[in-house]
Amino acid sequence: MTVLVSAHRGGSGNNRPGENTIAAVERAVRMGADYVEFDVHRSPAGRLVVGHDAPVDEGGVLLADVVAVLRAGEKVGAHVDLKLATGEHEAVALVVAALPLERIVVTTSEDASIPRLRAWSAAHAPGLRLGLSTAARSHRGTLPSRWLARTAAWFPRARMRRAGVDVVVSHQLIARYWLRSWARRRGLPLLVWTVDGTDALRYWTSDPHTWMVTTNHPDVALALRPR
Repeated sequence: MTVLVSAHRGGSGNNRPGENTIAAVERAVRMGADYVEFDVHRSPAGRLVVGHDAPVDEGGVLLADVVAVLRAGEKVGAHVDLKLATGEHEAVALVVAALPLERIVVTTSEDASIPRLRAWSAAHAPGLRLGLSTAARSHRGTLPSRWLARTAAWFPRARMRRAGVDVVVSHQLIARYWLRSWARRRGLPLLVWTVDGTDALRYWTSDPHTWMVTTNHPDVALALRPR
C-alpha cells in the first residue's frame, strides 16, 4: 500500500506567510500531493475561512475558493482540519458538495464534533471519513483544566473509542510509541502529523501500517516515498 502525502497548510515549506493560501494549494496540486490539508475557521461575520489562526477580521481565504482549486485538480483530495467547536457540518457540507467522498478526510481535535458529524453524514454523506486528532483540545477553562486537556492529548485511545473514529490522527511520536499498534489492532487507518525531517519522512512514507503522512514539505515526501 502506498502511503499518501498530505500537504500541511498547503505544503508551503518554511514560508509561514504562504501557509493556507490559494498559491500554496495550487502549488501542492501541481506537485502531485495526494491531499491538501487546510485549517477551517469561522470569521467574526460567520464566513468559513482558511487559516492557521482564528481570524480577527474579514480578511483571509474563503473555504469555497480553496475547495474550487481542489475540485479543478481532479485527483487531489481535501484534508479538512476543523478549528470549529460548533456548526462543523456547514464547512463539511461545502466540501462534500464539491468533491467525491473518497477524496475527503475530516479531522478535528474536538471530541464532541465527531458524533455530530457522524449523525450529519449518515443522512447527507454516508461513508465520510472522520478522524479525531491527538492535538490538544480547545479549552477555555482554568489553567489546571487546560493542562489536563493537553496531558490527555498524549493518551487519546479512550477518547477515540468513545468518539467512534474512522481514522486515527496522531502526532508522529505518539504514533511511533503506542498509537500505531492500537490503530492496527482495530483495523483503522493511521494519519500521522506533522512529519518534516528527511529521515522521518523516509520512515513514515515506507511504513506499511501508515495510511497518510501530513508534511510541510510534500515535495520531499513524494521524492522519498517508495515507488
